[in-house]
Amino acid sequence: MAEFIENGFWTVLPYRQVRSLPSLMLSPAAVKEERERKPRILCDHSWNPVNEKTLPHAPPEAMQFGGTLQRILRRIRHADPKYGPVYLSKFDIKDGFYRLFLAANDCPRLSIILPLYPEEEQLVAIPLACTMGWTQSPPSFCTMSETVTDLINARLRTKPALPVPSHRLSSLAASHDDVASWARVREPQTAGSRHLSNTAYKLPVTHADVFVDDFILLGQGGPTRLTWMRDHLLHAVDDILDTPLPTESRNEAVSVKKLRNGDGGWATRKLILGWILDSERKTIELPPHRSEACTSLLQDLASSRRVSTKRWASAMGKLRFISYAVPGSAALFSALQSAMNLGAASNRIRITKEVRHSLLAFLTLLNDLSDRPTYLAEIIPEDPLFLGATDAAKPGMGGVFFDGTTSYLWRHAFPLAVQDRLVSTDRPHGTVTNSDLEHAGLLAQLAVMASVADLTYATVENLSDNTPAVSRVAKGALSKLGPASRLCDLASVHQRAHRYCHVASFIPGVSNVMADDASRLQHLTDSSFLSHFAQTYPQPTPWRLLPLPSETASALTSALLCQSPIGPTPSKPPVLGTPPSASGPSSVSLSASTRAFETSPTPKPNCVTFSSSPSGTERPAAPASLSELIQYRTPSWQWARGFPTWVNQIHASRLTAPTSIPYSLVSSSASAPKTTQPPVPTQPASRSSAASTPSST
Repeated sequence: MAEFIENGFWTVLPYRQVRSLPSLMLSPAAVKEERERKPRILCDHSWNPVNEKTLPHAPPEAMQFGGTLQRILRRIRHADPKYGPVYLSKFDIKDGFYRLFLAANDCPRLSIILPLYPEEEQLVAIPLACTMGWTQSPPSFCTMSETVTDLINARLRTKPALPVPSHRLSSLAASHDDVASWARVREPQTAGSRHLSNTAYKLPVTHADVFVDDFILLGQGGPTRLTWMRDHLLHAVDDILDTPLPTESRNEAVSVKKLRNGDGGWATRKLILGWILDSERKTIELPPHRSEACTSLLQDLASSRRVSTKRWASAMGKLRFISYAVPGSAALFSALQSAMNLGAASNRIRITKEVRHSLLAFLTLLNDLSDRPTYLAEIIPEDPLFLGATDAAKPGMGGVFFDGTTSYLWRHAFPLAVQDRLVSTDRPHGTVTNSDLEHAGLLAQLAVMASVADLTYATVENLSDNTPAVSRVAKGALSKLGPASRLCDLASVHQRAHRYCHVASFIPGVSNVMADDASRLQHLTDSSFLSHFAQTYPQPTPWRLLPLPSETASALTSALLCQSPIGPTPSKPPVLGTPPSASGPSSVSLSASTRAFETSPTPKPNCVTFSSSPSGTERPAAPASLSELIQYRTPSWQWARGFPTWVNQIHASRLTAPTSIPYSLVSSSASAPKTTQPPVPTQPASRSSAASTPSST
């Protein structure tokens, strides 16, 4: 608190001097211990309640940090290796929320009570800036940080390149650059490498992103170009947050302490947003301290019989954070979330046999990370190796898929035990739904794909006309136990064993005719079945009918009948098919027969080359080939920031509200949409106006 007073963020006065203020509202405070940094002061503004009485003024659209990690990983995954590795650098805003000052009349509303010591009168701390705990602090701060990021990207992408003077902090950050990596001789990467993206960027990566108060830079090139990018970021922070004068005691906006620790230096392996990212190996890992903490947490929970719902919710948040880069862990949340739902009424969570099994399985996967790093190819999609469609009905399931040169076809009839449990008007109390059958069809198609090609680090995409099944593939788990959760378990085990990235997309039922026929024509012989497809859906090459592996059919039947164990056991071999033998194809060249509908003049290796249908054209009602299925797939380019401006997403009434946070967006006329925006100041605003926010209550 003494340091905050020196920096002009807080003022502390005796209660007797402020008790008569008409806007005084007192809140309790707490101190949160932080790792490798000073403790953080938290204010409970829900006590009065201040947060409930606050009139929102900051646009919630500014908080787009939820996809920051995915955007960064996609940039690294799809970077063109001919420009060299992607270098990473990060910068933290010191005392972030306190950089936004409040209107003077509103400061007493966010006051906190300090601890009372013997022989000392009661003291009250009054903030002069946004506090940790006020409901409007995050969107107000993100309004600033997103504006800085937009300004950085606009300057980095301006053609010709904008010159920038050297920043006063640049030499300190440059002292930690990984100079050895620039001179390192790297082996050339071949186009057939599974770690390379088949949808690489055409230009060197030049990108800035932000997660609340952490600015992240990604760049390719030599020292001169990377230094130019860093100087632009530091100057953009100064332009919005102002530059401290030499006579002022106020600290730099960018944390100098973290610059001394090496955060601002360029490196190919760096701790970003709680993860260790390696842009050369294209891997993501947990830091040792976080892995040890999660291991201790899982061991403690697995040895307990009951835990409080508050502690369980905290543990679930930590596990969900690390599950993103732990392949095979998504399905474990079915049992964990189900336990939370059952214990919500009693505020106690029972650690049942199924829950303990999931916790121990999660622990096994976590310990396996040290020997098995997670490659970005397992979690970041690209153009798929296979594209297909599936369908399921009471008679059975089936599907079709293509690799650009060969057309594959499969089908499998459901046993009577499964058909008798299907929910219908005649059997409303059945245990198997049509969505379960559709989900099983998606998993069966993955097993068939794995039987003909090595799926390691490849992207495969399947289309389905059942939205719950598509959603299950994206989420990986459900909040209740049953056939669906067991199918998710099988999917996690198979994905972890084969290390592919599976994408499921929706296709309208009227367009899913090929998969419909594959699932419903179970009464035809194999020869009649192939003859039907050859006449109805002719392809450049004959259809190839594949069998569903018997172990896959048995595992899916057990899951639908709830006879399989709950939760995947990583130590056991996968049950959904096996990879092809060593003599089989390690990859399939898929570009030979797709040149008629590709967008670039040069075919891309090891993928199906896709393009969307021209705008304004109607989609065919019954796709009968690969080129007609392409329009329904999900493009691999996602998670874009709201660049060049997110202001166009704000309602017009918000734009008329008074604000003095400058929207200094410099964007090219070719890419910037014409939107109504707040006035753009021609000069950097003064300290009082640049950091102030509108009236808070």
